[in-house]
Amino acid sequence: MAASAPISKWLWFSGIALPVAFISFLNYLAELTPQYKAPNYQARQVQKPKTEFSFYQTLPQNNTRLVEAPAPANKAAPKSSKKIESDKKQQVAESAFSSQVKRQIGSRVLQVGSYKKWADADQKRAELTLLGLEASIEKADVGDNQVWYRVNLGPFSKDDDMEDAQHTLTLYDIPSLVRTQKN
Repeated sequence: MAASAPISKWLWFSGIALPVAFISFLNYLAELTPQYKAPNYQARQVQKPKTEFSFYQTLPQNNTRLVEAPAPANKAAPKSSKKIESDKKQQVAESAFSSQVKRQIGSRVLQVGSYKKWADADQKRAELTLLGLEASIEKADVGDNQVWYRVNLGPFSKDDDMEDAQHTLTLYDIPSLVRTQKN
């Protein structure tokens, strides 16, 4: 049998010292208390901002005088009372808006919309009123007995006034079209 080579003292020392040092290091880490504290996550209650409507103040300041429309000469078949009231309101408002806008030859207006129904045009006019713009509704007879209701701003005597109105419309993403009216 061959004699085995003697194991050096350093190999014995490192074989015992390294595992002991590693275990001591792990015990040291276990005894440390963490200095980092996790944030305390609690559900926050988000309060919705209170919406304030300005049209309660704006609409009473906008004085639109409605003029009574003359009664039609011919009498058609009787309609329901609700239909008669809505037709009468529409006629009164149309005449008031038409008389309100004094047109000059070649005056410029901003057309903000064109609608088949007067109620839709009136809704757009009310929206513009809330923005501080004075809008009018113009009845346009298009061929084939079609009627469209145009929502206009103006007529403008100064370009600066028209540009101010266009700027306001642009701020609210409302498209407009510059038209020259002929009388």
